[in-house]
Amino acid sequence: MNLSSVDLNLLVALEALLEERSVTQAARRVGLSQPAMSNALARLRALFGDELLRREGVRMVLTERGTRLAPAVATALAGVRRVLAPPPAFDPARADLEFNIGLTDYAEALLMPAVAARLARVAPGIVLRGIRLDNLFLAPETELAEGRFDLALGFFGAAPAPHRGILSAALWRDRNVCVSATRHPRLKGRTITEEQFLAERHAAVFYRSSGPGLMDTVLAGRGRSRRVTLYTPHFVSALAIVAASDLIAAAPERLARLYARWLPLRFRRLPVVFPEFEFSIVWRHNRHTDEALAWLRCQIIEAATASVH
Repeated sequence: MNLSSVDLNLLVALEALLEERSVTQAARRVGLSQPAMSNALARLRALFGDELLRREGVRMVLTERGTRLAPAVATALAGVRRVLAPPPAFDPARADLEFNIGLTDYAEALLMPAVAARLARVAPGIVLRGIRLDNLFLAPETELAEGRFDLALGFFGAAPAPHRGILSAALWRDRNVCVSATRHPRLKGRTITEEQFLAERHAAVFYRSSGPGLMDTVLAGRGRSRRVTLYTPHFVSALAIVAASDLIAAAPERLARLYARWLPLRFRRLPVVFPEFEFSIVWRHNRHTDEALAWLRCQIIEAATASVH
């Protein structure tokens, strides 16, 4: 049967007729007049080539075809109603969801404790799965597009690629400082000169297997270079290494301030002109109206705002 030739509204009338077994009651149930329902029954009889309901004395009974149709029609319309029904409102207290978040240990250390505390209070059924980013400064477009990340946190700047369907919100700005052990054998004063900085051995946070990092590129543009003797893909590891050695590192100030509470670290103004970082949250535009994800973004942004203030 070609569905385009059938008035599917007749199914609603058919369901009411088969369940009520009364033209009058069926008409009242779906908000039609009795003549309109009688007309619908006539059309249904023609469509199925069967009476569907017939009068026996003072009541109407289903034919054999009508009896077979009743559960099938009810199931079909229940499915249609589910398709057309609005999605249930997101309730964080009852949510049982898992979100994949692309991030670095910088974001984990500075932001995730506050976010986790918020979720423990208001959304205990939500699970956050942190997944390490492959790049420090580029938004993970492929992972977001393929749904491997629900959102990502990193040094992406504001709106890194809006033309590619990525939306963003800036959370805060950070700058690199020079970090050393408190009892570094050669660095004693409150400041460090560029010559001192370049003369020391460095630990560097590095995500690539080879090639120059951003700091090395900046220095090379001025005809200078530093001596990196240890590479690590983790900010926190770099700080721990520096605290236990005579290596120094260029590290984000927010993270250095946090870990200086627990590790014997000292940080000084970086003697090299270096750009600030904008730490931001990014997500795909086609997930912008996802109620649960929008709620999670708000929790992250509110936690970041509280941290800034």
